[in-house]
Amino acid sequence: MKPKGFAGLTPKQQERYRARLQQLGANVDEALKIRIDTRDFRGPVLLTSDLKRTAIIPSFLPVRSVAELKQGGGVPDSEIRSGGTQDTLTYPPPWESRYDKLSPNNLTPELRKNIRAALRAWMIGDSARVSSYEKIINAVHFPQAVWVFSGDTLCVKAGTSVVIAPSTPGSYTNANPYVVNFTEVCIEYGGQIQFQVPTSMNVATMTRLAQGASCDC
Repeated sequence: MKPKGFAGLTPKQQERYRARLQQLGANVDEALKIRIDTRDFRGPVLLTSDLKRTAIIPSFLPVRSVAELKQGGGVPDSEIRSGGTQDTLTYPPPWESRYDKLSPNNLTPELRKNIRAALRAWMIGDSARVSSYEKIINAVHFPQAVWVFSGDTLCVKAGTSVVIAPSTPGSYTNANPYVVNFTEVCIEYGGQIQFQVPTSMNVATMTRLAQGASCDC
């Protein structure tokens, strides 16, 4: 039987995962001890910056710009452009220079919506397609701090859920972003991961099972 989690990765994948966690300021040895099976919890498994409720204690990473955030926790542009990661995003229209004189406090709701969409696209899409937003994204959202959650394996059983949640319920648009890292994630049919915070999720091996199949946790 193939080893699970970090032990099942190739040496190159192991090196890459360790390097990512170190770059994000995580304790690599402690992270690799964390194996979550949702059957072991009563109710949803929470990943949250509320340290009293979270299943994983996060590390805290100060970030100065969207480019720095992309480098630390985003999907590389090369993966998007090569087709290695499917790009299903809807990109906002280009930022118009006539808005450059507006202060962050004077932005319209529509402009704020486009800026949030551009930030999301920068992180998990092709950043070149929203490069016109770089200056305003940095003005509105940076500097900031990112919460980093890291573990080895995550097993989401049928009928259970993992909720990636803000410390204050309902504060999606105001929450600092999260970066979630696992070597392996297995999701059974009927299991789910809910995102209530802007999140970049980095997984070496992701498996979604058909109805009736079980994760080998």
